[in-house]
Formats: sequence, structure tokens, C-alpha cells
Amino acid sequence: MTVDMETFRAQSKLFALLDDDGRQRLLDVAEARTFADGAALMREGEAGDDFFVVTAGTVRVLIDDEGRDKQVATLSAGAFVGEIAALMGEPRSATLVAEGEVETLRFVRDATQALLAEYPKVREALVKLALKRSEDNLQEMLKTD
Repeated sequence: MTVDMETFRAQSKLFALLDDDGRQRLLDVAEARTFADGAALMREGEAGDDFFVVTAGTVRVLIDDEGRDKQVATLSAGAFVGEIAALMGEPRSATLVAEGEVETLRFVRDATQALLAEYPKVREALVKLALKRSEDNLQEMLKTD
């Protein structure tokens, strides 16, 4: 899979925070991964040392709600997923399932740490996104059906 830089920058606000060198360095450590319809990108509660950017397709975000899966969001191209576990060392906070075929770029925590240290605005934005997602997931879980 090849990634068009301009399209990706337009899809991802976080990616746009990097300069051209940073974007290229981040892409250099990325691994393209494709998930079939219904495949789990990650499962709630698992340890996570990587995060993904959805480059094509849609991902359903599910959380455990008293033993049953509850969909709390749908994410599409440009969305970062799995960043909470990867950046904060926390267990996965949700299960993510491909809705149709989904193409992603996978980033391993160790390979991205040095780059994120050079771009504190990107790291700060990822942490804020992670905290907001955690709060949103909690709000969705507290809703009654």
C-alpha cells in the first residue's frame, strides 16, 4: 500500500502537525496492515505497544458493557486508534473491529517514541485525544439503552 502524503495530511490533523521531515520519518517506521471485514484490530483489556492510523475503511469501537459489546463510535480514514495503550502503557480501552476491509498504518511504540519527543505538540495532541476518547467511552457506557 502506498500512502499519498497530501491525502493523508488532509485526513489526519495530527499528521498535519508534523513538518515534511517528521511525516516522512513517521511513515518510514510505519507498517501497512489490512484487516478483513469483522477482524479485530485490537481487543479491550489487552496490552498494547502499537497504534494504528486508519487509511481506508471504517472501524467500529466496542466496549464491554456488563458482559456484552456496546458500540460507542465509528472511526474512518485519518483516525488514530490504539494510542491510549501505546502511549500511556494502559491496557486497551476498547475492541476495534473492521467494518468491511480496513487498511491501516501500524506504528510500534518504541519506533515512534524518539520522533514524538522531537514533536511535543503531536505527543500532547495524542495524549489529549486519548483522554477525550476515554471520557467519551465512559459517557457512552453510562448511557442506558
